[in-house]
Amino acid sequence: MQTLFRLCPPTLVMSLFLGILIKCVMAGDADSLSTNHLILFSPDGKIEVAVTAGGALCYSVRVDGRPILGESKLGLQFRDGANLGRDVELLKAERGSADTTWENRWGKRSQVRDRHNELRLVLREKSDSPRTFEVVFRAFNDGIGFRYILPEQKGMENFVLTREETEFAFTDNFSCYAGRQDKGFQGAQEWEFKPGKLTDIKAESIIGLPLLVKTPAAWAALIEADLRDWAGMWLAGVDTADGKADGKVVLSAKLAPRRDSQGLVKASAPHNSPWRVMIIGRQPGRLIESDLVLNLSTPCQIPDTSWVLPGKMA
Repeated sequence: MQTLFRLCPPTLVMSLFLGILIKCVMAGDADSLSTNHLILFSPDGKIEVAVTAGGALCYSVRVDGRPILGESKLGLQFRDGANLGRDVELLKAERGSADTTWENRWGKRSQVRDRHNELRLVLREKSDSPRTFEVVFRAFNDGIGFRYILPEQKGMENFVLTREETEFAFTDNFSCYAGRQDKGFQGAQEWEFKPGKLTDIKAESIIGLPLLVKTPAAWAALIEADLRDWAGMWLAGVDTADGKADGKVVLSAKLAPRRDSQGLVKASAPHNSPWRVMIIGRQPGRLIESDLVLNLSTPCQIPDTSWVLPGKMA
């Protein structure tokens, strides 16, 4: 620095630094929007979510540099024929972060820390009737979550969802513990989570949450959060001969249908889906310690909770 100041006047040095800084910032923005490839890291930098937001909307997940999920498709299909996520263009990418603490009177701990990084994508489907939608990703030190946001717009005032095309494309046939619903979507929904392989989950399977998966990098639990005015998510496999697609074992969201046969979700915009969540722990006990689902859920809406007292239950 001293040598640089000796060779150049201070004003020239400052101009050079500002010019380099501006070029770097512009190059970063241009790269994100031109390649449509964006990366979100957890606050500790150990969990990575990579998103492809041009053409087919996809994401992947790495833990400690090791892939857990390969390219996994995202999308929503509606009764009027609209398909969001099949062929998109990126309109805007916004980043944010949070590090707050809130009080939980009835949980594992009274003070819960919510620390995450966020990537919010504004997307437009390429079609004869283009529609915009958003996907929000959050990365925590103990997992990731994402959700769809449907803003109010022409042609989307009211909608009927017929399929959610969310995928979880695991990079190998990992061991897992799955709870199977053998009698359709109705029943007691109490299962034994029996050990098996991901390829044991077939297209006709109805797998309850959470699904616990043991990967070489970490244990992962698939679950959802903030389920409000949406169908509950189950999981199923893909319809291939060996249960694999391009070497990956792909699981897809399988939403419970409405009892009135009006699709899966019947609602009006603006509307949010639940969070699709992957809790990540290097040891299985870390999954129990996680507050990820709580941090992704809507805060308590009861103004006065002083009457709620802890008790015992079977």
